[in-house]
This record gives sequence, C-alpha cells and structure tokens, in this order.
Amino acid sequence: MGYWPYKKLFKKFRPDDCDIFVETGTYKGDSVQDALDLGFKVVISVEKNETFYQECYKRFDKLDIWGYRPTQDPNLYLFHGDSSELMPNILAKVNGRALFWLDAHENGEVIPTINEIDYILKDKRKDHIIVIDDIDLVKYSISLHDLKTKFLEKNSNYKFNEMEVSTAKQLIVYT
Repeated sequence: MGYWPYKKLFKKFRPDDCDIFVETGTYKGDSVQDALDLGFKVVISVEKNETFYQECYKRFDKLDIWGYRPTQDPNLYLFHGDSSELMPNILAKVNGRALFWLDAHENGEVIPTINEIDYILKDKRKDHIIVIDDIDLVKYSISLHDLKTKFLEKNSNYKFNEMEVSTAKQLIVYT
C-alpha cells in the first residue's frame, strides 16, 4: 500500500455525530480503509475504473461487511460507475450527517465534482462535511467565490478551510 496522508484530515473534520463516509474515486481503497479504521458505520465509495473497482471489491470482500445487516456494522457499499451520475443513488443510502470526500480528478475531459456538489446541495441536510480534493482543478470550472456562495446559500453557517495535504490542495466545507 502506498502513502496515503488523508486519515488525519478525515479525523480532524469529522464531528462526533457523523457516522457516514462517502467517497468519489475509490482508486485502491485506502480511504475506504481509513474510514473503516476511524469507525464510520456506513462507508460508501464509487469508482469509475473497472480495474480499480474490482481490486477494491476483492480487497474488502473478505471483511464480510457488505450491505445492510441490522446487527452488523459497518456497512460498506462500493459502486461502479460515474460518480456524477450515481450521486442520487449514493445519497439514497445517506440517512444522517456525512463526511464527503470528493476527488476532483478528471473523468476524461469532465470534472464530476461540480455535479456531485450540486446533488449534495439538493439533499435535505444542511450540515454535511464536504472535503474537495484537488480544488485547483475545480477552480477551472467555477470560481472559489462562486463555489463558496453556493454552499452559503444552502447554509449560512458553513465555514471553509483551505489546506494542502501531500501535493494536492483541498477545500473543506463544514459547520
């Protein structure tokens, strides 16, 4: 397993009442493992690349924590496909406050993060924590000012923290 520096970031911005972790861009599953290690009760991740999806499925299959079981936590859901299209299905599994880890890598020529954010902002909850990785890529599609305005229209109590972990910059949106 490679170097994965985000576990501290998740821990720092995870409030006590947040038991759901949602990730777009599973890759090799390191952040899924971080979420499990941090005790999230529901872990949801989506991966577009078939090879990465299959590798992660095999990696976590042995844990026997798939899907809904009334007496067993955590629940792990891995989706295969485009996160900007699957976000409504993902949000259907979010029944409480969630920490969203949005990876802004390009899917071909499109950055799915803007669509993901739009779906999250349509959710009835106003207190999700959203960590947007690779914020510099997102700024090609929307200015940071306009992005923050979108969040503040949803919840005027949202705060913003810009960080740099490893070589990527993140924007953290939280209450």
